[in-house]
Amino acid sequence: SSGINAEYGGTLEQIEVIQNGIQYEGIAAIADCIKHSPNLKILNLNDNIMTPRGAIAIAKALPSATMLETLNLGDCLVKSKGALAIAEKIKGLTNLKDLILSYNEIQVDGGEAIAKTCSQLGSLITLDLDGNHFGEDGKSKVTDALGTSKLSLLKPGLDNEEGVPSDGEDEEEPEKK
Repeated sequence: SSGINAEYGGTLEQIEVIQNGIQYEGIAAIADCIKHSPNLKILNLNDNIMTPRGAIAIAKALPSATMLETLNLGDCLVKSKGALAIAEKIKGLTNLKDLILSYNEIQVDGGEAIAKTCSQLGSLITLDLDGNHFGEDGKSKVTDALGTSKLSLLKPGLDNEEGVPSDGEDEEEPEKK
């Protein structure tokens, strides 16, 4: 990423690297690039192997992307731990219009944190939390966390519910050496 940063000097506006099987090392390099890309408007890493560890790296970089409008981390195994980090770090992204966190095995606590933060982002139009692990009671909790926000939560972003995993399924797989 330092090569990208040197060549483009913070002028990147779009990073779209989808379905590439990118794991932590690659995600960390992209996160470093984000830190030096204040003009970034679109970040689409859909369908990569980010895991919570990678999601935390991306989350830490997000405050630098003050122009970000679209954040697509769908199907990246973000899980609740990653969702909690993202919820904390998107608070200052006043241009964010679309947040996609579908199919990430996020539990209710992560979904509620994302919804609560998003309810306070006036620019946000769409929040996609489809296919996460909220269960029936969790769907209500996530929807309630949005409050009276004008946000368009996709039906309510929970249409294709994957159910609630048994205890311990939200843990990150141990890293292979």
